Amino acid sequence: MRTVLILLLTLFSVATFGQTHEQQKIGYADWDYIFSQMPEYKQIDSELKTHGDQLKAQLDTKYKEYESKLKLYQASAATMVDAIRKDKETELTQLQENIQKFQQDAQTSLQKKQTDLMEPIFVKVGKAVEVVAKENGYSFIINPQVASGGDVLLYNDEKFNISTLVLKKMGVTPEMLVNISDVIGRVLDGQKEPGYVFTESDFLPVGTREGIVGGIPAGKRAIRISADRVDGLYGLHAGDRFDILA
Repeated sequence: MRTVLILLLTLFSVATFGQTHEQQKIGYADWDYIFSQMPEYKQIDSELKTHGDQLKAQLDTKYKEYESKLKLYQASAATMVDAIRKDKETELTQLQENIQKFQQDAQTSLQKKQTDLMEPIFVKVGKAVEVVAKENGYSFIINPQVASGGDVLLYNDEKFNISTLVLKKMGVTPEMLVNISDVIGRVLDGQKEPGYVFTESDFLPVGTREGIVGGIPAGKRAIRISADRVDGLYGLHAGDRFDILA
């Protein structure tokens, strides 16, 4: 990813300093966000956790074996003959080395499994990014996060964030709305606390009118009743049904 990013930035620099008159459009895609919204990624996360738990269980078994034999050795070392004590010490040393080797092998195994599972996801997202970029006339698409964890963008305009478009291109409905354009003009289905993270399910359908009329289904009428004058109204929520006896 870093190599691709450097290449893209280099190409952009050459184009800029070459004073080309062609208008270039640059966008960005947040891979971490895109991955987090994909069902495949969540499945991979579950598989990696299962694999990690299995490796940990094996490591714990080796530790218990070592600790058990170490305690037996410490309890009887003073009365052992030299030859037996030397054999026990050799055995304990070998167990320690086996544990260290298993830790290294387990880490390698976990990394390999992650690479094998993520490779198809990288390919899928990469193709979707390419299609979205071409459909929307982008010359470059960069990733705000680099391998070291730092940001390569010091400023970014949300209107050039194609992450949601990439997800939609892959048939994934984002759970969390991150683009301000996805929120402006929409009508919420109820009151939200400050700092609340919006999802598509928090809003009424696109095109819903603002205000109280937005919650009135087609073909229905509504009247306004003060909650202070009727007991129990404070406990009602959007969608609740009740009968009124006049």
